[in-house]
Amino acid sequence: MKQGFGRIAAETYAEREARLQKAADAIDQRLNTPETPQMHLRPTGQMRIEGDRIGREAMQERRDDLQKEIERIKQERPLGQQMDGPNKSKSI
Repeated sequence: MKQGFGRIAAETYAEREARLQKAADAIDQRLNTPETPQMHLRPTGQMRIEGDRIGREAMQERRDDLQKEIERIKQERPLGQQMDGPNKSKSI
């Protein structure tokens, strides 16, 4: 029974928010970086264009999901702090 009380949280809100923000920034940087005119070993034409478009859309969706998660964390953090206050004062 005692083993459950001494555990450290796997990840705090601040650590999680920082990790997600870092991932979102990396995706933003990748999406905003123009392609350099280099030789590519991938097919030219419609298949390449469609593949690039699908990959770009997936990255944009991932970035949007990360931003939503960050906003949810920002909203949950004050709620958690408000809930902790009264409970601590009522403890036996």
